[in-house]
Amino acid sequence: MAQKATAIVKAKTTKAIATTISPDEALEEWLAEHRSPNTRAAYYRDLIDFCRTVFNAEPERALRRFFALDEVSAGVKITQFKQLLRERGLSPASINRKLSALRAFIDHARRRGIINWRISDLVKGEKQRTDPKERIRQHLPSLTVEGIAEALRKLMGTLPERGLKALRDKAIIALMALHGLRRVEVVRLSFSDLIDEPDGVLALRVWGKGDKFRVVKLVPETTGLLRRYLSALKRAKIEPEQDPLGIPVFVSVRKGKGKRLTTTQVNNIVNEAMTKVGIKRKGISCHSLRHSFGTLAATSVPIPDLAAYLGHTNIATTGLYAHAVGFANPSEAVLGILADNEVAKGQAVG
Repeated sequence: MAQKATAIVKAKTTKAIATTISPDEALEEWLAEHRSPNTRAAYYRDLIDFCRTVFNAEPERALRRFFALDEVSAGVKITQFKQLLRERGLSPASINRKLSALRAFIDHARRRGIINWRISDLVKGEKQRTDPKERIRQHLPSLTVEGIAEALRKLMGTLPERGLKALRDKAIIALMALHGLRRVEVVRLSFSDLIDEPDGVLALRVWGKGDKFRVVKLVPETTGLLRRYLSALKRAKIEPEQDPLGIPVFVSVRKGKGKRLTTTQVNNIVNEAMTKVGIKRKGISCHSLRHSFGTLAATSVPIPDLAAYLGHTNIATTGLYAHAVGFANPSEAVLGILADNEVAKGQAVG
């Protein structure tokens, strides 16, 4: 039986702020601040989840009730939400993502004068039970630099390059495995993001997390693949269909010809390629290619440079790659000691 939710907060005397807009107007305004449709959709789902779980109502009614509460009562509601998410079996990362969305919206509501308290004063996030480096290891194709390199060589070396679809798929995988792009960053690429460098290679203007942009210079191999794909697309007379993001680089070549690929379609492309070369298993996905790139690059590239290339805001995140592999294996050390002891015994008898 679930325990009654309680929140331990310090009640503060806060000066009321003049309300400027209604809660549902604030929600619409806050969502509009985010450029990415995926971000808007994810935040809206998290807010809907909170409203339905805690108040059994849609946002318009639920948020009015929530924002009418005092600080301590609001804390109880948020703690109750967090407790129910735990009971659902959500991971700490998923719980923290939902709390983060709620925190960001509450901060916006406070700036607009609807409330005068903050979620950070009310409820702490979930503690991650798994070491961050261990989470990266779980998504790598191998626990050694040599093993990761061999997996990427196998992937890039085995995939065909004949035909429009094959060229498209290999170019997508090259951007993730050889340049560390996230799947959403690949999906968002438009023709206006392609930059011709003086030395003949391409660079990409990449739209990353948090609506941050960076420029990623490609190696000649990836440049060649991308140019061949675009030439094949033109020969096939498939016209990329302009959408709110621009004219897409990677499009469907069969059903829905010319439309921008979705993240789900990119997932399927990568999973199919991994399965073909025999490196697909539980935990290995699109993001494994980015993790593999970061882990291999961290062996020789300065962490600040790698952080900028990967689009990491926090350099500590990039630093995790430097420690994801190459750690001492205690079991091997023990076996070595036992073997040495056997050798020593044999020499003593002899």
